[in-house]
Amino acid sequence: VTTLLDQRSATLDLPKNTTAYKVNADHTGFYRVHYADKANLSALSQLVRSRRLTEIDRWGLQNDLYAMMVAGKVSMERFLEVAVHYQHECDFLPLSSLEANLFNAFLVLEGSQSERCAQVATTLIENTLNTIGFAPAVGEPQPLSVLRDQLLFHGVIYGSQAVMAFLSPIFESLVDGGQPHADLMRSVMSAGAFFGSRETLEWFQARLANSHSEHERLNILTALGQFSDWRTQARALDFTLAKVPDRNRYIPIASAAANPKATPFVWGWFIENREQAESMHPLLFERVIASLVPAAGLFEPEAVTSFCNSYAETHPALEAVINISLERLRINQQFRNRV
Repeated sequence: VTTLLDQRSATLDLPKNTTAYKVNADHTGFYRVHYADKANLSALSQLVRSRRLTEIDRWGLQNDLYAMMVAGKVSMERFLEVAVHYQHECDFLPLSSLEANLFNAFLVLEGSQSERCAQVATTLIENTLNTIGFAPAVGEPQPLSVLRDQLLFHGVIYGSQAVMAFLSPIFESLVDGGQPHADLMRSVMSAGAFFGSRETLEWFQARLANSHSEHERLNILTALGQFSDWRTQARALDFTLAKVPDRNRYIPIASAAANPKATPFVWGWFIENREQAESMHPLLFERVIASLVPAAGLFEPEAVTSFCNSYAETHPALEAVINISLERLRINQQFRNRV
């Protein structure tokens, strides 16, 4: 059925014996879809499971549903009921998007709600890795390598035992002089940091100083934001400001902003070290603001909002990024409070 709306609302007749309907087929329209019909959403979920919906429609269905959940129009349980039908999904677009949405919900929500998102995501990750393989294969498509990296990286943070059982021995081998596959390096190093100690941090510092590969240095810098012990994490961030080149200094800070073990503390660290952080190039300092405010601001919303409003007045060049970051913080706050 194809129609062009010329008013704010319209009623369409469906063909007889219609078992399910998908609005915005292939997502050629730029709008969100809210399915109030529970029976239809259940039927669409079955079409996802059987892969009778196209890859684009499988992506769009869960992505629209996630947006509706964030807006408070759909319950978290309804979103997760649909999400479990993607447990055997292997195509990059729907799987990468769904897992990213689950990860964002995991970071924003609290308590049992956050844990529930982590459980669904962990099952999704482990099922997918069992299908595509934990290790890269020779000649595999690049999107598959990118997807695996995302799943392994987030699997560490969720605490997936299967992911850690795979990555931990590889990190130990790396410390002993081994060389993991390049496509695994980010997740391997992040796993080492997440369960590492001060000695692990010192190993990363030495590795960074002696590395001749920019790709490896970027992976190390990402790992420097992934420590689960805050004292070690704070040392890693202090090291970042003191020793990391200006062009890359924002990377460990942004990484820590997405590390649930560090997020509650990282804003206080930023305030204490603001003058040093401000020495970055303005475009790079913008990235620090954009990563910290929406995430760390959830733990100190009033203080963060007050700081940002005052800072925008004295730093007009940063007003746009501050306003966008505060808007993202408000969305996250409303999401957390609604669910």
